[in-house]
Amino acid sequence: LYLFLTAIILFFYATAEAIAVIWSPTFFRMFKHFDVQSAGLMLTILWIGVLSGRLLVGFLLYRIKTGYMLVILTLLSIVSLIFLVYSDIKFINYLAIFFAGFGFSGIMPLLVSSAGLFFPKGKEIIITILFLMPTAGYMSAPYLTRYISQRSMFFSIAITIFFMGIVLVLVTIRMCYRRKALKK
Repeated sequence: LYLFLTAIILFFYATAEAIAVIWSPTFFRMFKHFDVQSAGLMLTILWIGVLSGRLLVGFLLYRIKTGYMLVILTLLSIVSLIFLVYSDIKFINYLAIFFAGFGFSGIMPLLVSSAGLFFPKGKEIIITILFLMPTAGYMSAPYLTRYISQRSMFFSIAITIFFMGIVLVLVTIRMCYRRKALKK
């Protein structure tokens, strides 16, 4: 169950991240009427958030438990995505995309490393399997975005909030399962 939950979390996380990365410049150009340079800058700010978040997660990894860090990062990304989607103030959009990237930053590395620690024997095979799930999420994101954007430009990016909500619920279930498994 732990491996299955981790794989499903990775799929939904990667789908949300891919939609944010692939679709945000178009969303900001068409829905929020940003100029080309500002819409392109949004992507740069997102990746700066991811980079700075991964650096900070690396430093804090031994101070905060993995499960709690996953919950914090997921909540940060959800709140940031809400501001990103619903705010019409350009400065708030820039801050929101940075913190969304910051929230996205450590989720995949933390999930993969904690799964490797949970299954010490055969972890090479398990980690290989786990890396397939984000790939499936990245592959499905463009098709999902195309389908949704034909019906609603707003919902085409807002669906990332829904996917990150699923990630939050599954991370919480995974934490409870891990706690039970370690008590045995």
